[in-house]
Amino acid sequence: MKLLLCLSLVCLQSKASDYFCYLPGAGGLTEYMKNEVPKQLNSVGVPFIAFDIGKSGTVQERAQIFLNAFEQVLEEDNSAKCHLFGFSMGGLVSRWLVNHADINGVPFKNFVLSQSSSSSPHYGTPLARLLRRYWSNAAPGVEQLSEENVRQFNDPSSGDFSPVVPGIPFYSYRTYIESKHEAGGLLNMLGYQLIVQEHDRLGIETLNDGIVPTKSQGFGTLLGDIHASHGYFKRPTDYSIHLVDFFQAHWNFLTKGTKPLVSERFASN
Repeated sequence: MKLLLCLSLVCLQSKASDYFCYLPGAGGLTEYMKNEVPKQLNSVGVPFIAFDIGKSGTVQERAQIFLNAFEQVLEEDNSAKCHLFGFSMGGLVSRWLVNHADINGVPFKNFVLSQSSSSSPHYGTPLARLLRRYWSNAAPGVEQLSEENVRQFNDPSSGDFSPVVPGIPFYSYRTYIESKHEAGGLLNMLGYQLIVQEHDRLGIETLNDGIVPTKSQGFGTLLGDIHASHGYFKRPTDYSIHLVDFFQAHWNFLTKGTKPLVSERFASN
């Protein structure tokens, strides 16, 4: 039985060769990202594939699920290359894949044209350890995203060190909200308050998107900030930048060099 790739295989049937490969966060692929977003993007010529890499597991375990699915893409199109886009935990999965994975002995990085992420805890989030401490239903693997545990991807002495790979550009977007009332859900509202309290106690920047501190989200080349909560990449929202428009603009940035779509605010710190 084939793993889910996208709503219809329009992008594969057209043999686009260069694909926009989306990796979801810790909570897995939502119905919106699984169905509606691929449908809309495929209809305007963006070869977008949303990969279901599970709702639990470590970065390494989810990476293996992705590799199994990408092999199916190669079966359909043996010249396939990918522009990886990781949301939240998916950004770390992308980094690990390019640095450590292979397909039948071929380094996976050979199939990658670029990497991008949004809302990813590249330098960790205090919410990961707080969730595992107080919420028994937190997805297994979430504790890997704490500030302490995520160091394995940033420490050159670690076997999981996952830096930017020469020749493969890495782009990132950051998301932020300015009050709990913009959180768009109970978990994000609670997360926003917990991060503010924790960072205020430590005397460091409190800006966050309800799950991940905004300052932790930048990696590689920072393209800009999006005024939206962490839930922006999970479901339809009424934010000023529509998610489908955002993905189409990012695809055009990657393939045509046009400007990405971001909010007016661009905090460079």
